[in-house]
Order: sequence, then structure tokens, then C-alpha cells
Amino acid sequence: MMKQSKFISIFITIFIYLLISNLFLIGKFNAIYYLWINPIFWIILFLICMILKKGYKRYKNKINNIQKVIIIVLFYIIIYFLLGLIFGFQYSPYQHDILSVIKNIWQYIVIIIFEEYIRNYFISISKNKVDIILTTILFIFIGINFNALFSNINNMSSLFQYFSSTLLPLIFSNALCTYLCKIGSYKLSLFYKIPIELIYIISPIFPNLNFLLNGFMNIILTALIYVFISYDYQKSEQQLSRIKKQNPFLFVPILLLGIILICFTVGVFKYQPMAILSNSMVPTYSRGDIVVYSKPDTKELENLDLYNIIVYRLDDMIIAHRIVEIQEKNGETLYITKGDNNPTKDSKKVKKQDIIGIVKLTIPFIGYPTVWLNELFN
Repeated sequence: MMKQSKFISIFITIFIYLLISNLFLIGKFNAIYYLWINPIFWIILFLICMILKKGYKRYKNKINNIQKVIIIVLFYIIIYFLLGLIFGFQYSPYQHDILSVIKNIWQYIVIIIFEEYIRNYFISISKNKVDIILTTILFIFIGINFNALFSNINNMSSLFQYFSSTLLPLIFSNALCTYLCKIGSYKLSLFYKIPIELIYIISPIFPNLNFLLNGFMNIILTALIYVFISYDYQKSEQQLSRIKKQNPFLFVPILLLGIILICFTVGVFKYQPMAILSNSMVPTYSRGDIVVYSKPDTKELENLDLYNIIVYRLDDMIIAHRIVEIQEKNGETLYITKGDNNPTKDSKKVKKQDIIGIVKLTIPFIGYPTVWLNELFN
């Protein structure tokens, strides 16, 4: 009963602090909040939890678990930056003079240490599943930037991007940290979180990843750590009767397949899919179908012919229509296009620089989720 009352007291304290911070401090007093108010709050709470935790069971972190977390995180960082060679790089929003780096470490890295210790305190004083779930939810809310969330809430497209790139990875990350604290201690979650946050602070450049791939990479990282650490933990606790059938390495091909699929979707390879949103090309393909197009090189652009189906940009739209006429004007090649199901030719002529692909393959029906999302956003 005593443990439960301590859990409730600290839980409510954090909740009230979050409420006050988001209503009155964040956005209005950002500089003083992130530099002083937030760190001081977590330091005080950390000291309180240190005092209250005396006499409670201390968890042990197996060296091999820590090593696995470090290896997976380092592998993720290497893959993450290698993707920059494909997608290009962008400059970091952080300043990198010594004072700025120290300031960012104080504002972010130090806070992570205190937060994870307090998360571990919650887990150590309560074995109740409901309390563990509430702890995870609380720390998800701690990680949410509500100003960013509310600024995107009226725009469905921006909201989807925020959910995919930020909110969903945040949920997976906090679920993993809670699990790591439950089977080990806060040190395991620190070896997961700190290297990644530190890279963000000290690196002058980042891969310029599509929001979907960026979110998926973070989810993959949490999944890999969970699979390998969970397997090792259950094996050591002799909770698996058929360990070989649940070997974590069996999940690696599935994860690699997922990464390849995402890379294919966002256009890493020469071939890229696109969902069809209208019936302008019936009966060749219909609304809800997927067309796979190849990104043309100079030679392929020169060899374009009548009746090829091309994918091209028109203002903010991407269209896949058939070439029905080719014109030469002032030494420039212009393509007249038309949807097979449209009564007239398209009004705007297509230039070579507008063409992003040549349709090679049609897959029926599987593009409907994209169609529904597009209708929702618009």
C-alpha cells in the first residue's frame, strides 16, 4: 500500500507539471523553461526517488544485454548515415560550438538520465500491469511536443506525417524503455537512448530521409532491441520451452524485407510504386491500382515513343498518362498526353524535365489504402 501511494503521488506530480508546462511555459518561456525549469524539476524528482527507493530490490544488468543494446544501436547509426549517401544530407538545426554542445547535453542528455531513473523507480515499486502501462503512457506524454501536435491537428497531411515520423516511434520507444527497466534497469534504456540523442546533438549533418522511412527506421530499432533482449531474458529465466523456434535471428529477414519494402516505396531504387487516384486510364489501370514505374536515364528519355505511359509532374500533382503525340519546338521535345478514359488530350504539354518515370507494371487493387488516406487528407 505504501508503494502504491508513492507511485500515485509522483505520478500525479509529473502529470500536473506537464499540464502547467504545456499551458503556461512551453512556447512562451522556452529559453528559461528548457535551460532551467525543466532540468531543475527532474533533478529534484530524481533526488526524491533516490531517497524513496532505498531498501527496494535492485535489478542487475547482464553485460551481454548491455553489449547487445550497444551493438544494435551502433548498427542502426551506421545504417542511418549510410542512407544519407542515397537520400543526401541536411544540416543539423543544433549549433556546434563548445558552449552550445554543453548546453544541449544539459537540456537533453541529462534529462534523459533523470527520466529513465524515475521510470525505473516506478517499475521497481510496482509489479501491477496497470501501473506499468500507466507509466509508459505518462512517459509518452512527456515526450510529446504538444505545440507541434496542435499546430498540425487541422492539417490531416501534416498530422499524418507527425504521427508517422514522431508519435508512433515515440510510442514504440517508450514501450521498449519500460520493458528494459522491467527486466534490467534504467541503465539498459540509457544505453539505448543516449547514443542516438548524442549523435543528434554533435553531428553537423543528418540524412535527409523521407518522413515515412525516418519513422520506420526508429521503429525497426526498437523492434530489434526488444527481440534480442527479450529472447536472452526469457532464455535465462527458462521461460521458453522451444527456444530454437523463437530464435531472434529468424526475425532479421523479416525486418530486412520491411526495410527493403519501405525503401522501394519511398523511391530508393530505380523502380518505384505509385497509387492511382482516378479512373482516367481505364481500362489500362483503374483507381486503387498500383503502377510501378522506372526512373528514366538520359538514353531512356531520348527513346520515348508514342503510346508509352509516362509519369510526370504537373504543378503539385503527379500524373501517369499515355503519350499520344510528340512535337519538336525550338529544339525542345514536347509530349502531348491523354488518359485512355478521357475524351480529350491533356491541355498542358510535358517537357523532358517534367518526366519522373515510365510505367512498367500494374498491380490491381492494392493501392486503395493510399486512395482512402488521400481522400481523408483532402
